[in-house]
Amino acid sequence: MDKFKRHGDGECSEWPERKKRKEKKSSVITLAKIKGEEHVNHVGKLVNKRKTGEDRRCKRFKCFSKISTNDRIMLLQNFNSMSSKNDQDSHLCGLISIQNISRRRPKAGNHNPLKTHAAAFNYKIRINGKEEPICLQAFLSIHGITVSRVRRLQNSLITVGKSPRDKRGTHSNRPTQYPEVIWNIIEYHIKSFQGMQSHYSFRKNPNCVYLPEGLSISTMHSLFVEEYRINVPYKLYWKVFTTKI
Repeated sequence: MDKFKRHGDGECSEWPERKKRKEKKSSVITLAKIKGEEHVNHVGKLVNKRKTGEDRRCKRFKCFSKISTNDRIMLLQNFNSMSSKNDQDSHLCGLISIQNISRRRPKAGNHNPLKTHAAAFNYKIRINGKEEPICLQAFLSIHGITVSRVRRLQNSLITVGKSPRDKRGTHSNRPTQYPEVIWNIIEYHIKSFQGMQSHYSFRKNPNCVYLPEGLSISTMHSLFVEEYRINVPYKLYWKVFTTKI
């Protein structure tokens, strides 16, 4: 359908662009957490930048002795550069292997597979295509992560055999999510208005159609709510107008 334009003389002009909206606070915090940047969380607490921890002086693998400072910096930078938390978790799970143990003594009434030592976990890193075994403390230190995150990954590997998926923001009960039928009704309502062509710019812009004089998107939105009794926000109506029509 021909796009509606502003009513006026002269050349056909697009609706003026609105100011760029500020990024949502939740998106800013999520991105900062993925990149390991310093940020203020949702409760106003300052979270420090993710960095490599101290050398725990592992006697078994001598982790920090065989991994140079430059390699540790590179590993952390690669980890922070991943695009999402799911990618990071998948990467970490690929560096964790499960080893069954033949003998265990679970405590009475304890059914948690992690607490009953149902499996042993081995950790490693990859440097220049070569895998190096390391201890848990070095694994946490190099990636700048907490032990609770690793425990969550271990639990997922035991129960489902793969890394967990981050489901935050993906649920289907968001109050601001409108079904497609609402979008279709709004689009039908907008198309019911008869646009007018301007004879001043018809040759240069044959597809340019103006809204009738005195009619605005705000007025159309009010008419829509009154006619259909559907309380949709102006923002949604304006979005359909600018993207669907």
